[in-house]
Amino acid sequence: FAFGFGRAQVNVEGTLNILEALKDLGLVSTRVFNAGSSTVYGKTADEWEGPIPEHAPLQPVTPYGVSKVAQEMAGLQYFHSHKLHVVTGRFFQQVAPGGPETLAMQDFAMQIAMVELGVRSKPEVVHGNLETLRDMTDVRDSARVMVDLAEKSAPGKVY
Repeated sequence: FAFGFGRAQVNVEGTLNILEALKDLGLVSTRVFNAGSSTVYGKTADEWEGPIPEHAPLQPVTPYGVSKVAQEMAGLQYFHSHKLHVVTGRFFQQVAPGGPETLAMQDFAMQIAMVELGVRSKPEVVHGNLETLRDMTDVRDSARVMVDLAEKSAPGKVY
């Protein structure tokens, strides 16, 4: 929950600033990719059986998730009210080389590397709940999808 207000300010106000500038400059045909997040599902992720579809209820449980819902709604509102070409892609956890150690995959990789380098003598990976299921995507794959969504998708949609 740390930095909730700062993230909300960037996600919501930052998006609104871009959308408002495009509207004011008459650049309504400019394609805008709105970077969504699976955090908008929140509690739904715990209750849903199987893959979560885009039409699942939005029940964010963190300030970040709430800000991402507001960001999505701003994009949809500018599409409906001003005909801006806004497309939102909701992505689950992204992994990448050099990613932050606060994410499980990067933390696991760091622990393994420390053992291999001899910095850590005990060859085990410390972890939390391994029963949790998560979709993870390499950010390099996601980047290609984001470009395709921006270039080829119908505006006013969430993917």
